[in-house]
Amino acid sequence: MSGHKRPSLTEQEKQIIQTLTAEGRSPNYISKEIGRSRNTVTKYLQSSPSVLEKIQEQREDLAEQFKSLAQRLVVSITDADIQKSSALQRLTGAGICVDKSRLLENLSTSNKAVIILNVPDTPEQYRAMCEARKKANEDE
Repeated sequence: MSGHKRPSLTEQEKQIIQTLTAEGRSPNYISKEIGRSRNTVTKYLQSSPSVLEKIQEQREDLAEQFKSLAQRLVVSITDADIQKSSALQRLTGAGICVDKSRLLENLSTSNKAVIILNVPDTPEQYRAMCEARKKANEDE
């Protein structure tokens, strides 16, 4: 053993540990990011209840940010967007944000039900679909 002891964590390193932990990163990942041992990271995380409180506050803030982003993405979709493939990309992005916010709140992200929508690509296809439904309902 060399007897060489590394200096204590800097305030910047502590902040990085808190932020990365709030984002869901493991002590092993964090230790590689800051160039410290996993044991040092783990000891800091367990050092006081106030550290865990700060991390929980950051997690809650991140969850709110992701919820807000998901809502903005969905609300931003216009009728013109619906006719483009980018609407699918926006909905996928919103779904990812919802999942991330739920993970940060320690809530389940499992699907309770799966709904498959047959969404027409054009207004003409939509009208044809409505006519087909109308005819099917009349035949019953």
